Amino acid sequence: MGKWHKKSWQKVKIIEQIPQYSDHDALKVVQETLEQKKGLTTVKCIENLKLDIIAASKGQAFLITGGNCAEELDFNKTNITKTLNCINKIGKIISHAKPKLKIVQLGRMCGQFAKPRSSSTETINGVTLPSFKGEIINKSGFTKEEREPKPQLMLEAYDVCVQTKKVIDKYHSKFYIAHEALLLQYEEALVRKCNGGYYLASTDLPWVGARTVNPSGAHAEFLSGIINPVGIKIWDEFSTKDFVKLVKTINPKNVAGKIVLIIRAGAHKVNDTMLKFIKAVKDNKLQVVWTIDPMHANVKKIDGGIKTRFYEDILKETIDFINVCYKNQIVPAGIHLELTGLSVTECIGLNVNKNNINSKYTTLCDPRLNGLQAVALAKEIAKVI
Repeated sequence: MGKWHKKSWQKVKIIEQIPQYSDHDALKVVQETLEQKKGLTTVKCIENLKLDIIAASKGQAFLITGGNCAEELDFNKTNITKTLNCINKIGKIISHAKPKLKIVQLGRMCGQFAKPRSSSTETINGVTLPSFKGEIINKSGFTKEEREPKPQLMLEAYDVCVQTKKVIDKYHSKFYIAHEALLLQYEEALVRKCNGGYYLASTDLPWVGARTVNPSGAHAEFLSGIINPVGIKIWDEFSTKDFVKLVKTINPKNVAGKIVLIIRAGAHKVNDTMLKFIKAVKDNKLQVVWTIDPMHANVKKIDGGIKTRFYEDILKETIDFINVCYKNQIVPAGIHLELTGLSVTECIGLNVNKNNINSKYTTLCDPRLNGLQAVALAKEIAKVI
């Protein structure tokens, strides 16, 4: 793709899920402002995470990533703290079962605002408007004004990230931050140069999602030039050819600690999916770390369209992932969850059923595990890890 620079993604022909801003002057001002802002992480923190990822690949550490499906611009310190507490509880449960296992905690925080969409538009009662893509891009209200992408929202999101990071740092100095690097106009403005290399200062661990994994696409080009470790979402229909090309694009030198695979296959597909990609990794001698996202391929709709996930599906995919790893002599290195410390009723199972699902259904996007469900899942992981 030629020599990398932070804007080289703009020259790539395949640019998916990126909003088109009508006010180009406003976009330029916002990006220039962000370029002068302090980064949300440092090279030292990123390099420490790489070491933790390498340890996880050897079975010496376990990565726990958790947080909201999508962050909101309405900063809420209490909610953030409760989610941090929930992730910490998961870590303590697993650590108690495996005292020698280092627990590495990451939050879907400080940048998890943008959301990919299967369609660029949404139609209600005959009216078609741009889809809601997260509060860093537009608003969820169904009016032309609210659905118009606005560059200024990036600055609001950055300010929320700063406040969130302060809460995290006060809570736990070793807590890393992670988000999907979807909105490249925002991400490029937070690239920083250090010691001749480039790092993404918006997050410790960016990941590429299922709708932007094209190895010839803009997101692959952007992530190929930064020193950060990168997560890659993997699902059953992703071709092994494109998968191998994507991993080699983002990690051309095949260095350890760079690639974290995040499997999201579904409760009944994880075995076959894993076997396919395990073979591809072994055949190509790729340096990767294996983790599971048992959330995203298990979304179901009930009672006229309410989105939910069933705890039993989440549990099955998680346990099957761990088992297939052990059977194939690879290390199950972590778990990636959409969760909250709040007592929400969004995923069915344990204390949530079809009768009370609407009582505390507050997610901005997809359903999250509540604290009770997340702790129960951790206890089951602790039995088999």
